[in-house]
Amino acid sequence: MGKVTRQTKINILKILRVLKEAHTNGEGYLTVNRIAKRTGLHKWSVSRILDLYMPYVTTKMIEELDTLGLQAKLVELAKPEITDEQALRFLSVRI
Repeated sequence: MGKVTRQTKINILKILRVLKEAHTNGEGYLTVNRIAKRTGLHKWSVSRILDLYMPYVTTKMIEELDTLGLQAKLVELAKPEITDEQALRFLSVRI
């Protein structure tokens, strides 16, 4: 994997902050669509960033919807105490 762009890092922090806020408010799992709306990012961008750069989140799929031909990815922080600096440091270690 190549260098992570500045904009990708900004987007990672946007997503991280939304997930932290959801955890603090006791909202539990958020859908990719809800994260996208709160961050102003496209839902494909959110899904891609979660899959590639954010292993400190817990993701689960709803199997019942999959049988109907729908896909919904639910996301929450596995490590709610992670800081912005730790998230960015992970990127430099990972690559």
